[in-house]
Amino acid sequence: MVREALRNLERWICDGTQAPEAKRIASLNDNTAFQFDDVVTLLGGGRSPYVDTPPARMSGKANISAPGCGHSGTTTLFDTAIMAML
Repeated sequence: MVREALRNLERWICDGTQAPEAKRIASLNDNTAFQFDDVVTLLGGGRSPYVDTPPARMSGKANISAPGCGHSGTTTLFDTAIMAML
């Protein structure tokens, strides 16, 4: 994504071609919470294959019960059925 962003920046500087616009990250109408799909992937924003076909449910919520890096979130691998659906 960084490489593509730099290419788009170069095009913009060299010939005025604007970069494509990503959808905004989806939130509730009052902007109090983000919106997620069925497998709890954030809707909107910049997309990559790692986001569109994730191997696991990743949460940025702190897991303070875990030793060590409990503030780095949690990762739960998807089962075979969910992977097949993606």
